[in-house]
Amino acid sequence: MSFSKNILGKLGGGKNQAESREASVIPPHEHATYYAKDAEAVLKEFQTDDMTGISSDEAVRRQEQLGLNELPKVKRSIYKLYFAPVLENTIIVIFLIAAGFMVVVSVFINKSLTSPLINFVVILLNAGIAIVQQLRAQKSLDSLKRLSKNVCTVIRGGIKISVDSAKVVPGDILDLQEGDRIVADARVVTEASFFVNESSITGESQPVQKTTAALEENVKITGIHGIKNCVFSGTFVTKGNARAVVFATGIHTEIGYISKNLNQVTAEQEIPLKAKINKFANWLAIFVAIMFVTLWIYVLIVMAMIPGSFTSTNFWWRLVNSVELALKFVPINIVLLSTIILITGVLAIAAKGVITRKLTAVEALGRASVVCTDKTGTLTKNAMTVQKVWANDRLFDVTGLGYSKDGAILFGDHVVNKDDYKSLKKLVIAGLLDNNAEVVEEDFKVARKGEDTRLVRKVIGDPMEGALDVLGEKLRIYESEMLRHLKFIKEFPFDSDLKRMTKVWSSTNPKIKHEWMAFIKGATELILGRCTSIMEDEEEHAPLDDRRVKRIKDEVEKWASKGFRTLGIAWKDLKALPEGKEYTRDEVETDLTFLGFVVIQDPPREGVRDAVIACERAGVTVVMITGDSKDTGAAIGRELGIYDEGEMVMEGRDIPDLDDETFFNTAVFARVSPNDKQVIIKRYQDKGRTVAMTGDGVNDALALGLADVGLAMGLTGTDVAKEAADMIISDDSFNTIELGIREGRGLFAKIRTMIFFYIFVNVAEAIVLISTAFVNVDFRLFDTGLQINLIYVLPHTFPPLGLTFDRTSMDVMQEKPRNAEEIFSKNVLFMLVILIVYMVVVLIIVSVPIIESFLAQTSKVELLNSTIDPKVRNDLQLEINVAMAHPRTIAFCVIFIAETVVVFSIRRPNIPVWKSFRKDMSPALIFFVVLTFLGMFAVVYVIPLMDWNAKWFFVSPLSGADWALVLLLSLPILPLVEYYKWHVRSVKKEYL
Repeated sequence: MSFSKNILGKLGGGKNQAESREASVIPPHEHATYYAKDAEAVLKEFQTDDMTGISSDEAVRRQEQLGLNELPKVKRSIYKLYFAPVLENTIIVIFLIAAGFMVVVSVFINKSLTSPLINFVVILLNAGIAIVQQLRAQKSLDSLKRLSKNVCTVIRGGIKISVDSAKVVPGDILDLQEGDRIVADARVVTEASFFVNESSITGESQPVQKTTAALEENVKITGIHGIKNCVFSGTFVTKGNARAVVFATGIHTEIGYISKNLNQVTAEQEIPLKAKINKFANWLAIFVAIMFVTLWIYVLIVMAMIPGSFTSTNFWWRLVNSVELALKFVPINIVLLSTIILITGVLAIAAKGVITRKLTAVEALGRASVVCTDKTGTLTKNAMTVQKVWANDRLFDVTGLGYSKDGAILFGDHVVNKDDYKSLKKLVIAGLLDNNAEVVEEDFKVARKGEDTRLVRKVIGDPMEGALDVLGEKLRIYESEMLRHLKFIKEFPFDSDLKRMTKVWSSTNPKIKHEWMAFIKGATELILGRCTSIMEDEEEHAPLDDRRVKRIKDEVEKWASKGFRTLGIAWKDLKALPEGKEYTRDEVETDLTFLGFVVIQDPPREGVRDAVIACERAGVTVVMITGDSKDTGAAIGRELGIYDEGEMVMEGRDIPDLDDETFFNTAVFARVSPNDKQVIIKRYQDKGRTVAMTGDGVNDALALGLADVGLAMGLTGTDVAKEAADMIISDDSFNTIELGIREGRGLFAKIRTMIFFYIFVNVAEAIVLISTAFVNVDFRLFDTGLQINLIYVLPHTFPPLGLTFDRTSMDVMQEKPRNAEEIFSKNVLFMLVILIVYMVVVLIIVSVPIIESFLAQTSKVELLNSTIDPKVRNDLQLEINVAMAHPRTIAFCVIFIAETVVVFSIRRPNIPVWKSFRKDMSPALIFFVVLTFLGMFAVVYVIPLMDWNAKWFFVSPLSGADWALVLLLSLPILPLVEYYKWHVRSVKKEYL
């Protein structure tokens, strides 16, 4: 039997077998009994080895035969993609029902279909754009998800490599480190203090310790929590490290089976603010509907009073006209344009490097008033660099930054050769051998406009260990060369309680006089406490007396106070033990020889200080949370502008005892635990603050989930952190967080302005048009045909489009943050009332001549009220409309100008309009405003020259005096708004 058939048979089972499984229970079938086999037997079965793995060619062959390590993709709901944007939008549904009703009735009573069909065109246009935007959003989100694909480390051909988790195959050896997400079901073959969180499958949050020992086959296994020697896809490493051979991928994994059995489709994410925007739009629709019903009751009463008027045809005729009038002032565009703003905002944030996993976080990031940020990787480069090396009372300088191999080790001005100083050489060798990290180069995809990939020299493993690897490269000492003469014996992994790590090696080269050698590194003070001697030149050992220990500790303290980390390194010469015998950890890590220490710095990122200052000016408090000491935290915080004189630096253990004054005056929290982070976030939230939290480690996951916005690091973040976060910062930079806050604020400002505009124009016009309809059952301030559509198409569409594609304000980061979720503050609501009142008054003034023109046609009006003959009604309406053309044209122009110029003022509510013109006027807004005015002049001067005027539009050219009246009534809206803005800004000292 071929390998592929063998594995497929073992993984697949029969149909009846699969259907007989119980969820989360390992069945007693042949393909699921790897837990009962020795690790060596499992490796042999999969034709692999824990040190070399399979070859890359073999991995490709197995992938072709067995498929990708992915769960089957769920088919997208056709309803969600194509119908939901329409049918879940209340306003569009109202339009659809009303337009259908108007078409049916118009056909029945032989009324023109022009206006109902125009309504259908409007609906189809809105629905079409909504569907296109939905598809664009889904496509963009899919592409962003692809940028944050899971990767894992496998051993192929004896080399550690990072691969896309989808390309993992049975037989691959997974190299698992703390924080990794496990991407396939696998049998553990080697481990060191290895714990796994299996809550994603079992629901049990307590980490499970894994072993390599085989379980007895006859032991009853009731769930995966009993499988101590296997790891499962979708779970996370919480501590230690291990290697495991993959035995199941994709749908054949335990979580794959559960996923298939549940057959649940995750609901589509709702666009942020969608519910609030729909609520505003629906309230406007209800307002218009109430006014329409009131008007319709009035029409019924009047019809009942006119003899012969209450006929079926007349009833339906007037009902269609009334419905048509009401529909023109239901803001159908409000949801559409808000959706466009939201999507363009998400894409703009993505272009700046923020991958949005939960769209609701976009608006929340704009509201953030506190950013609790990790130091490492966010404020700094997360590229640990050895800056100094202390060995045998000498301090060596190291050039070069990050993980670049460029640089050298200097003593004074002299470049050090690897054989110049024996103590230095031994220290560097110890750092390389007591080490699990590897420095690799790879192209990393960055979600930033104009930058698809970036060549990154990164560390697989601990960053500080990576810095030691780079230090070895700078002294021209390479681990690969040393491993030719050494054999690995045992590792005592880093323990957070012991704060040290040890590896034991044996020599295979007779020229090396030591049988076994132990290399130890960790916290310098603790390593010193376990040393009894110190290495001097020519590998001589001298006693480590108290005076020398104090001198070393003083040197370590000096560097720590400057914001540097130190790492102590020691070694021990051991006697070889017979096979089957082992040293205990304490035996190995006692009576050590001190080699020295390295001074390590994670350099601050360029531009972080400016970004921090920008956040502080915007009212966003930046709080640094670090595991470093108070001195280190204070030094870095001061350098980056986070910590100033008068502020506090506190340790995590102090937090429960801090009063509010001290707590909220703390800029740096040092020596924090995972629980401390949650307490910090909760305490800010209890004060009504919106908190964004950055993190990259396993211990950040709970805090990321608790924060209003969890921000995980894309380059260095663990899979656990990314799963818990709302957003992923693809380049790990705090600068990108500041840009995200800026975009989030701009996003909200656009939506608020656009909603403000629609409430203003729709409420003001609806009040006047429906209230003036009480003049006479056949009176309309504007003809319900194309005249109303001129308003709908020009001032109701073009200026809002300009606002939709407007620039983000340059001053948006100078405003105070909005912790609350309301769209309008009381100051904004009051400004809205002022504008509505002003517009109502102006429209009533221009309504008077229109009403007079209508009532002057006494005989025609009386006949129009009483006749039911469609031809007679059409002729009479035509004559009356022609008589009303001139005052209606003046009213048109007042509406066009007032509603258009006001957008210049409301787009920047917190700065004067003349400053907004000078600082950040948008070409898109100017274009749409000019388009509106061109349309207005076409209405006034071009349409009257065409035959259309007599039958459709009923407008007339205006004289100079007419224009003077138009400007007198329309332009004061601008100084009125500006005065109110000035009053709020200068007198009340508040923001709109």
